[in-house]
Amino acid sequence: MLLNKFFIVILLVMTVAQSTFAQKRSFNEFRNNPGIDVHLLQDSTFEVIDKATNDRYLKSLRAFPEEDNLSQADLILELDTLNLSYYDNLYRSYGKIPAYNAYSANYIAIDANKNNKMELYVYRFVNNSPFLDFHATQIYEQSNDSLFSLIYDFPLDSSDKFFDVGDITNDGLLDIFYRGRENSMKFFKQNTPNDLINNFNFIYNSFPPQYQPNTPTFYDIDNDINLEIIYFLDAGDGDSVWSYSNHVAKYNPQINNYELIYYHRPLPDKYTYGISTGDFDQDVKGNFGTGSIDGKFYIYEHVQGKQYMVELEDTLQTYNAYLTTFTDDMDGNGKPEIWIGGDFNSSLYGGVTRIYVFEADVPGNYEQVYQIDIRGLFAFTTGKLRFCDLDYDGKKDLFLANGDFVFGIKNNGVGSYYFDFINLLPLIDTTYSSQLIDRIDAADLDGDGTYEIVANHYLYFPSQKSAYYSVFHKRNKISEVDDNYNPILDRFDLYNNYPNPFNPETRIKFHLPSDARVSLCIYNSLGEEIKVLINETCLSGEYEIIWNGTDVNGNLVPSGIYFITMIADKYSKTIKSVLIK
Repeated sequence: MLLNKFFIVILLVMTVAQSTFAQKRSFNEFRNNPGIDVHLLQDSTFEVIDKATNDRYLKSLRAFPEEDNLSQADLILELDTLNLSYYDNLYRSYGKIPAYNAYSANYIAIDANKNNKMELYVYRFVNNSPFLDFHATQIYEQSNDSLFSLIYDFPLDSSDKFFDVGDITNDGLLDIFYRGRENSMKFFKQNTPNDLINNFNFIYNSFPPQYQPNTPTFYDIDNDINLEIIYFLDAGDGDSVWSYSNHVAKYNPQINNYELIYYHRPLPDKYTYGISTGDFDQDVKGNFGTGSIDGKFYIYEHVQGKQYMVELEDTLQTYNAYLTTFTDDMDGNGKPEIWIGGDFNSSLYGGVTRIYVFEADVPGNYEQVYQIDIRGLFAFTTGKLRFCDLDYDGKKDLFLANGDFVFGIKNNGVGSYYFDFINLLPLIDTTYSSQLIDRIDAADLDGDGTYEIVANHYLYFPSQKSAYYSVFHKRNKISEVDDNYNPILDRFDLYNNYPNPFNPETRIKFHLPSDARVSLCIYNSLGEEIKVLINETCLSGEYEIIWNGTDVNGNLVPSGIYFITMIADKYSKTIKSVLIK
């Protein structure tokens, strides 16, 4: 298929926060981070406690059976084979603030007071050892230069991390809550629709203070226009009353507070993390999903009143199944998707991040329809999945952050997915002797509908002080041509194909300054000719040709490295392409 003077840009993002792969950071290097306490428990499980926020999570270091590592995923990415420099200029770092948000919290950006300037509801921590630490819950607002300035400090007794924002009672006034260090949830509200969300409302703490609610999330699961809170209570496995359990709490206007109406212990699994919400099976009944440290995936459904049921319990071929989100029919088949994934150690690849896609063919009946394996990636943190537009095309993409990497995943319109990646530059601050990126999220920081990448940096000088920063990375807008377009029109040129790696097809663009006979051929790694894409005389101009991964007989070629060679007059150039399946 030959496209003359016509440009198509299909982009997807993966961001690398450090030059080394995530699995190459050893467990000992991770546990030496002065901002966390790490305890190795039984069965190769480790516990992480953030000293600044008191956040706690568990992860398994166990290796999955190698025969399962070799399972045939629909899309496989081998990190060690990739040239990360190809997308160096796709994002740019454009600002930072000395505040951040917690592992399991959302990075909240919203124009609550309707002044056309986005606000950030964030948490600030500075370790001033040997002096007192500094904690503050703050609001930053967008300036005219698209950067952010501090505009509000919450009271000193309100120092902690915001988790979610919404309108609890559908009264037109926004509500927001954070989890305090004593693990209670504190709620704030607007007084008028043009105010900041900074007026204290109530405290919800229906459980002992030593137990931590993880990933608390607003969602109207019973369709009564009021927002429930869904969360996992990390109560340990020794408490016969609470234990590890998933909770739903409902707002009661008579007491102006939430009440616990449902909880479920996902036995024998001891720990779940991450929550996705939506009408998963299109039966007009709300659902939420969550995954466990041992790779179990649970879907809950509202039945009626205060009744809920476990609609699905499935065992995945991964551990740490904390990555989950709900997407609104990315593949266009009329069915929404539920994404669930995790990571595990692997003697073959160092680590594997494995993502599953589920759909419901009929209400209550879910089936796995797609699997993505990212070989070479195990993270010591918990990761993020989001459904948002990443590239200004008005279509939502899947945002995946795990360890030091960020991926953007798109559907190709024929039932499968593809992704690509860029390098994300680290923060430079000579005040501190060392730094690391310990969590990554995405948020619409400027209100234009496209999400930016937010990298939370931990900077430290171990014997003296440390601090957290949020560093913002914005997508460079691409007009009618892609990053490789060369405006110099007086020479022959073969641009890099895009996407690369690819599945199922890639686009090859070249420029002719004058009429010429053009040969464009595909060769395998043995130098054997696979297919002739074009062998004819072409007029001067820009051309784009699509290779769909087939040979001269129309058969799909296997995964691997292929070479694309262009010859025109005295010009000759070869580029490398990687087909992944």
